[in-house]
Amino acid sequence: MNDTVLINSLKNAVEQLYEKDAYLLHSNHELHEQTVSHRLAVYLENNLRKTSIFRKNDFSVDCEYNKNGTEPKKIYSCCYNCDVKCFIKSLREAAFEAMFDVEKSVRPDIIAHKRGMNYPNNLLLVELKKKSNSQNDEKEKDKMKVSAFTCSEHKDEKPHYQYQLGFFMEYSDKKTALQEFKNGKETAVYSFDAETKEWTD
Repeated sequence: MNDTVLINSLKNAVEQLYEKDAYLLHSNHELHEQTVSHRLAVYLENNLRKTSIFRKNDFSVDCEYNKNGTEPKKIYSCCYNCDVKCFIKSLREAAFEAMFDVEKSVRPDIIAHKRGMNYPNNLLLVELKKKSNSQNDEKEKDKMKVSAFTCSEHKDEKPHYQYQLGFFMEYSDKKTALQEFKNGKETAVYSFDAETKEWTD
């Protein structure tokens, strides 16, 4: 699927989230991020279903999807084998291992994919965090996950996820920032202002 279609579908989903579910985004309500990710996933899937490619290829949008086929979905430290400019390569391996127990499964917040399959059927991955969340190590961990899941350097490794695009989304009741990752690297940042209803790149 075209990158632009995926990006615009996610942007439209963010706009719909602010239009229809602004209550959920307010920090005073202290709602769990899973509540927000569910609503975003609903809008994302509705937008993607407007494309014939999504419908014809039996793609789905899921939350907290923890399986790779019949096995647990994991991130392995082999992601450090990327080139020196890779987001994960810039972090020490010890830091990675401290943040991720490689024996435990991981659950991306939102994925668009074909169930039971990997590359090239992994379209989009999104990790969400509230801006008011003070745990910066958790935000960094989410960025590492997005980078690892979009990495294209391990075609001979199993599992080979290589999501076409990944996003780290940081939101508040007034603004959302989307950090885009492709091939394990940050490639763009998009910001949405809920008051002006405008995007800036």
